[in-house]
Amino acid sequence: MVLDVVLAEVNTGADPALGWAAQVTSLAHRLRSVLEQHPGIAGMLRARNPVSPHALAVTEAFLAALQAAGLATLITGLQGCG
Repeated sequence: MVLDVVLAEVNTGADPALGWAAQVTSLAHRLRSVLEQHPGIAGMLRARNPVSPHALAVTEAFLAALQAAGLATLITGLQGCG
């Protein structure tokens, strides 16, 4: 639960005026900033796949930017090639 409390600090809002790459970069910078304020938390992210409300919100924010760029369709198409 500590991880979820920390991830709640990440602003997952996206600026629709930015392109997908800028949205992902901005979110990554915000995530890193929060993780730097809480030493040891990044290791918790690496150690397991967190499934909590705020962890999912961060993941969904990244995926939303990729989906808006059409990358979700590309990834889905590639899955059938393997």
